[in-house]
Amino acid sequence: VHCMAPFDVDLCMLNLSTCYVVMGGTTCDLGCNSPPYVGEATTAFCPDGNTDPFEPLNWSMPVCLPNCDARTPVPEGYRLAPDGTWSCADTHYGNPSAVCVVNDDCVAEWRPIGCDRLHPCVAPTDDLCRYNMSDCLHVPPGGQCLIRCREPFVGGASLARCEENNVDPMKILDWSPPRPSCALFICPEPEIVPPGYVRTADNWRCAEGYVGAPKAFCDMDAYCTVTTILSGCSRDEACWPLAVDECVMDASACMGVNPGDTCLVRCKAPYTGTPGVAACPADNIDPFAPV
Repeated sequence: VHCMAPFDVDLCMLNLSTCYVVMGGTTCDLGCNSPPYVGEATTAFCPDGNTDPFEPLNWSMPVCLPNCDARTPVPEGYRLAPDGTWSCADTHYGNPSAVCVVNDDCVAEWRPIGCDRLHPCVAPTDDLCRYNMSDCLHVPPGGQCLIRCREPFVGGASLARCEENNVDPMKILDWSPPRPSCALFICPEPEIVPPGYVRTADNWRCAEGYVGAPKAFCDMDAYCTVTTILSGCSRDEACWPLAVDECVMDASACMGVNPGDTCLVRCKAPYTGTPGVAACPADNIDPFAPV
């Protein structure tokens, strides 16, 4: 009777078509399925005079290798030259290599590695109120762009570069010094002038009832709105009443003494003596400063 063909084997890889009915004393070729494999077949035989239908064929495993040929698609990002040399496509960069494998659908395919997709660099996020990055949103690898001052700032421009062969999608443009100064030379007038300040022809002064050295500087909020901030003028404040021994002295005239004014402190009867003068400093801004 014929011997039993091999079972529990990879039928994608092995071709058993001639080995299902092999009578005693005869042989069959056990080869590789092509495609997707290539290899030399081995010879299986059934013992001479076999009487056991469950007697397995005597066989050895052929060496079957995955077979990728000119018809096998080359994955995106890779190139395969006729001489078998791998390289990256123009859209990718790296040092490629590849192996041929057989997938779960019994199809040979290339599994290359080493080529990563090229990516444009990301624009810097440094002070977007001050710098205009509009030319630098999608700079390709090896490219460069110009970073300018955003109005109303002025101060030139500078170059930023994307690294050659950049494959990092989060890579920030190389923006090395010197950077544009981007200063504010003209600041808008404040929409509402705070109390204590008066505009002059070319500057600011403290309003009547205020003292100090007024200063104006430009400020910018989180929404890139530029405004003028005024500081340095403080309201005149009357001095704090004089603390005296009320049994001996009368300081009632020294209540609420304004800056630059004076008051008299007298002796209280039955005490006698020469009145004293107390003064509130002309530029007093501290309501708790005593006369």
